[in-house]
Amino acid sequence: MDAEALAQPVANSGMQLADRMLSELIGQTAPVSAAWLCKRLQVRQSSLLRVLASLGSCEIAGQTGPGWVQSEQVGERLLISLTAAGRAACRGSAWKK
Repeated sequence: MDAEALAQPVANSGMQLADRMLSELIGQTAPVSAAWLCKRLQVRQSSLLRVLASLGSCEIAGQTGPGWVQSEQVGERLLISLTAAGRAACRGSAWKK
């Protein structure tokens, strides 16, 4: 099995988590804590942070993310929310609750 074939399940699981994260965030009116979101989605924080990076405005492998989510450190808590661009992208899509 080559590296691309091995990476496919990981990429698919990341996309599924991204879909679940956007579905959860579109229903929130205020930022939510990363710990709360991890419990809600039943994932480890490391997985959540990887998806957060890909949906945010970080540059990864020369590609800038869409900027749909943002995070803010407030004391000990990491708060996550959709940006205006994220809400616009989710409007009228499968993520809308």
